[in-house]
Amino acid sequence: MAVVWKEIAYKDDLDSHASQHGVSGSDSVFPADPDGDRVLMWDDVPGELVWSSAGTGDVIAAANITDHSIVRGDGGAKGIQDSTAIITDSGQMYNPSQPAFSAYISSAALNVTGDNSQFSLHGEVSWTEVFDQGGDGDFSSGTFTAPIAGKYQLSGILYISGITAGHTIGVVWIVTSNRNYITVYNRPEYVCGPNGYLSMAFSVLADMDASDTAYLRLEVDGIGKTVDINVDSFFTGVLIC
Repeated sequence: MAVVWKEIAYKDDLDSHASQHGVSGSDSVFPADPDGDRVLMWDDVPGELVWSSAGTGDVIAAANITDHSIVRGDGGAKGIQDSTAIITDSGQMYNPSQPAFSAYISSAALNVTGDNSQFSLHGEVSWTEVFDQGGDGDFSSGTFTAPIAGKYQLSGILYISGITAGHTIGVVWIVTSNRNYITVYNRPEYVCGPNGYLSMAFSVLADMDASDTAYLRLEVDGIGKTVDINVDSFFTGVLIC
């Protein structure tokens, strides 16, 4: 079994350590590392420490590891490398590269449905990002594009108004490349607040492949195209696993 001493196992360091214990640090005891990138191993024959090339399974530390970062394999000569995942001294763990987004509608979309029509909340709707973490442009103009395959928690609230007694069904669609997720509100005029306002909340754990997209769609059925989508509407998402 290899004893891996990447940073302190060079000859001069070993000689210095040996001298502290009254042991000679001659080359016969601590032979010089031939190329500066080998590991120190015990050789039963002739019974001494020798420098040897790293074998399969030997892990050699990178030259510098960022404070608090979680190390990961790199499949190369060093064996491990930095990552962007962080564990603080207090035990909190976070990763600023984890894909996540939050955005809200910054300008109301007026009279977009209410007559059984479907209105997609991308392109024509104005969105403002609160954050778009883990990649530039994962969220753009109402559409989220998954940077990697995984399970994404997609959630939000559509704050709509203009609901009347003649509107019978309200539907929020989360439209993804793999499938659609539908939240239905029957008889929305019974649950809306004064002046025909209604908050429609939704959430789903969606499977997405790399480059798959997700956006929102609203449908309100009834007698007139009077339903607005207001500025307090949000769309959020985060990679869970």
